[in-house]
Amino acid sequence: SLPGATDDAAASLVVFKFGGGGGGVDANVDRWIAQFVQPDGGDTKAVTTRATRTVGDFEVHFADIPGTYVAETTPGSGQRVNHPGWRLYGAILIDGDDGWFFKLTGPDATVQRWREAFEAYLASATR
Repeated sequence: SLPGATDDAAASLVVFKFGGGGGGVDANVDRWIAQFVQPDGGDTKAVTTRATRTVGDFEVHFADIPGTYVAETTPGSGQRVNHPGWRLYGAILIDGDDGWFFKLTGPDATVQRWREAFEAYLASATR
């Protein structure tokens, strides 16, 4: 949990690893995109920014997704949150056949507040 910017709610940073890549970069970014809708009904994929960079010895894929966060409260529950003005800034670090997933999610201002520290954290990755 990362403290909120001003009066915003906290953001969460979740890190997890899937052996064998966890289904690949595109499939995982698409799952993240599906956790958001746009206030104007537009296409979330169209407003998602993606980038790939080399960080140390690793290829890292970034996705920056704004909108209303509507992820399921628990996978498979069918119950969803509804958080307008949120953002997901995620990264997938490729380590051989494995993928490390870093998902920073919360109110837009809070995610923006922690973005630089998030990138510095990823830059420290070593084998």
